[in-house]
Amino acid sequence: MALVLTDAERHLVLDEMRNFLAVLQTISEALPDEDMKSVAAAARTMGSGAANEIPSETVAKLPDTFKQLAGAVHTSFDTIALDAESLGDPKHTMGQVGEMLGKCNACHGIYQIAVPKRAGGG
Repeated sequence: MALVLTDAERHLVLDEMRNFLAVLQTISEALPDEDMKSVAAAARTMGSGAANEIPSETVAKLPDTFKQLAGAVHTSFDTIALDAESLGDPKHTMGQVGEMLGKCNACHGIYQIAVPKRAGGG
């Protein structure tokens, strides 16, 4: 299913996905060292507070399922941060990361971003 966004909106959405990946990389690098403080700090940067960074006009163009999956990813980061601090269990966190990646894969399997063609064929 195509998400029809302007070029600027496309860049915003793709930037958010890149941020998801960067945080997942930080978490993955911290887990073998059992550095749960770094896990929590990284996860918190993409938690629910980061969900408000996409302008409301762009959000209005997105299908409900896309918004639900994206919201679930932000909430998953919140949960990872809280559990990393309270449980301190890298194996638990790895399970949470696996669940989150399932949401990422579901979204990427359903959606692609399309930018409308400009008048004149551009």
